[in-house]
Amino acid sequence: MAARTRREYLTVVTASGTVVTTRRTMTSGKVPDVPSGSSVVGGAQRVEGSVIRTESKGRTFMTASGVLRTLVAPTLAASAPRTKIVVAGTPQMSTAASSVSCLNSDAVSMPPISDVVAVPDAPPADPPISGGVLSAQNRQDLSAFMATSVLPNTNRVYAKEWRAWTIFIKTETGSDDPYLVGVPDDEKAALVALLMMRRHGKGKRGKAASAFTAAVRHMNAQMVMSTTFLESSIIATARSSCLMKPDEVRARKDEGPSSTVKLPICESILSDMRDRLWKGRDWSDESKKSKAAYLACMYGFDTAGRVSEYTHCELGGQDHCARVDDLTFSVEVAGITEYITGSGLAEMRLGDSFEGRRHVTECMVRTVSAKGKVVVKPKHMSRRSPEEEEFLDDLVSWIVHSGTTGKEEVFSFRRSDGQLMPMTGRTVRDELKRTCEHNGLPPAYFSSHSLRKGAITHMRAQGASEDDRRDRGNYSAGSQVMNSTYDYAVGLGPLASNSLKGGHRLDKKDIKRMLPPKRKSE
Repeated sequence: MAARTRREYLTVVTASGTVVTTRRTMTSGKVPDVPSGSSVVGGAQRVEGSVIRTESKGRTFMTASGVLRTLVAPTLAASAPRTKIVVAGTPQMSTAASSVSCLNSDAVSMPPISDVVAVPDAPPADPPISGGVLSAQNRQDLSAFMATSVLPNTNRVYAKEWRAWTIFIKTETGSDDPYLVGVPDDEKAALVALLMMRRHGKGKRGKAASAFTAAVRHMNAQMVMSTTFLESSIIATARSSCLMKPDEVRARKDEGPSSTVKLPICESILSDMRDRLWKGRDWSDESKKSKAAYLACMYGFDTAGRVSEYTHCELGGQDHCARVDDLTFSVEVAGITEYITGSGLAEMRLGDSFEGRRHVTECMVRTVSAKGKVVVKPKHMSRRSPEEEEFLDDLVSWIVHSGTTGKEEVFSFRRSDGQLMPMTGRTVRDELKRTCEHNGLPPAYFSSHSLRKGAITHMRAQGASEDDRRDRGNYSAGSQVMNSTYDYAVGLGPLASNSLKGGHRLDKKDIKRMLPPKRKSE
């Protein structure tokens, strides 16, 4: 009997969201070659610490949580063999049950894959997994593409919540499939509501009890699976039930604000920081370090920016930090105005003297925001108030003396030995906490994000329009964050508003004017 040759494909989603596909050729009646560092147990192949390959024609892949799942194409469902999976020497048996099956009854939990190399020759397109227009290969490619839709920090939060959801599904249903393939939408929604109830029972309220739903939505969308069950009224009702009751609100109020909720920084605290770190200092290496810390904090406050927009990118993060040439300066000399970049300004040496700095009338910055978009509308810093004028002068002096070039980060500086020193988010946070403590404030309630909160709060308290606040903080048109989360302005009551000039004070005539008019017969 002639030997029959067939190809098998194994697709794996690593912990980082990368999709890779491996291929092997099998001849019937023969055991495939075993790679170095692997073994054969009961006819199934194991590759230790890397990839599991099984003698099944199903689509097998590893989820981000480390769970092995197999989807069997419709053409294979009727004859899909029992698959023996070997992990740590223990065979596990699974059976395909339907045309779209998740082998979750005996699925094997695996650690994240750290080293998987994709085979250069990708397999041909498979039949659609669920009978749709997308082939299995297209789904895998789309999944890998959509895995890049969120920033690393957000992805870490999602990974934590997704692990919690996976453990909950395993505990409550015995299933290793957190995607709940084949489960009706109303039952999926009921499970989501059940986890909210469990978290509520452990003392979590509001978003703390329901935050995992964002991770569930993201992971399902990433795997090209429907998320309509998350719009169920079951979940909406459960979310409302997670809100704090009046007695809980009173108890929370008596405890005071949580240190996890950071408070805004006010301008007077930054003025104190300038007195300590900038005023009276020269341009030695140690003084540059102090001046850079102050100026980065003031820049974060005046631009209402996120800390990643003006500090060095952390390992594994995305680089949004402003460069020297992202700043454009308006220079007026002999009645002629020119617009030059930061490196061009440094060459002019206008910051060497008070008179020279007077020629700089404005600074405009247009950078990449933390949302991964170029800020179309630049932020302006000019001489509209004494405080803004002082900040602009300090910024001009820094550009001239920091020793950086146009492509380098704006608050980095070059030491006398030529070494470039970056400005980190930790430096900003630590100096801010130190200044708060110097002013008698508990440092635990403040972080670098306090600068952004302080900026929006200050602008509203001073009467800045909503459009100005939205533009300064790079908020979307429909965002209400600046009117709630990032706004701590005291505001005016009806009696205090009497101090405002102009306007009209409501009186009895106005009330009568609102009543229905009398008819002739009345």
